[in-house]
Amino acid sequence: MFEISNAIRSTCTEDGAVILDIHHGRILGLNRMGSRIFEMLQSGLDQNQIAGEISKDCGVDVDYARADVLDFIKTLYEHDVLRASRLD
Repeated sequence: MFEISNAIRSTCTEDGAVILDIHHGRILGLNRMGSRIFEMLQSGLDQNQIAGEISKDCGVDVDYARADVLDFIKTLYEHDVLRASRLD
């Protein structure tokens, strides 16, 4: 499971989102779908729940959506936006 790093600040618009990493001074721009996935991650949904929502809303195969969601999550993790959460 992942959680949003406490160094991340973000703002979302109808066009996407902008993410600021205050520790590294990096800014990332997200398109509308990336912004939507980021918002779902912020609300605590896991990759399977997110893929299910995208599959339902966009009419794509859930396995296809899951692969794209996992790629996006990996990219966010590599940019220090996400971190692995503890399993207590």
